[in-house]
Amino acid sequence: MSVVVVIGGASALLGAAGVTVGSIAVGTVAEAILSKLETDTSGVMDTVIYPSIFRKMSIVKTTLSNLSAHPRVNADKHVLGEIDGVQIECVFNTDRKAIDIVFVGANESKAQSLVTEIEKEYGNVIQELVYEKLKNDAENKGLTLASEQLTEEKSIVLTYTINQQ
Repeated sequence: MSVVVVIGGASALLGAAGVTVGSIAVGTVAEAILSKLETDTSGVMDTVIYPSIFRKMSIVKTTLSNLSAHPRVNADKHVLGEIDGVQIECVFNTDRKAIDIVFVGANESKAQSLVTEIEKEYGNVIQELVYEKLKNDAENKGLTLASEQLTEEKSIVLTYTINQQ
């Protein structure tokens, strides 16, 4: 049994986002798990807490859905899911500025692999949201989509013509 708080490569990103790593490491999630360990260690499996830079729980839920994690929201408004037998719980940290991801039933290596997968899909969801917003906003401002191209880096290039009235 172990509890690991993964800070790793996220430290620089968290610092750039104005989130202090220290407050995440001792956040409510870590405190709750440590409390659980102090009172009853029989049912606790390997747990890894990953402080992310994610800020919107709805996007996290969509991300987990896209990864077939069957996400659901509990009474505390935490997003729960499961990937490859690992329970995932997404909760706001104590500052409510970012979301911590708790992996129950995973060692650090497995959790890091899942984090990489989740971060990649989160980026895809953000890109899709921005893409839809840009297309809608352009249409509302009288622009007509002339072409759309997907680059090798998976970026989308939209070219518009200005409607003259």
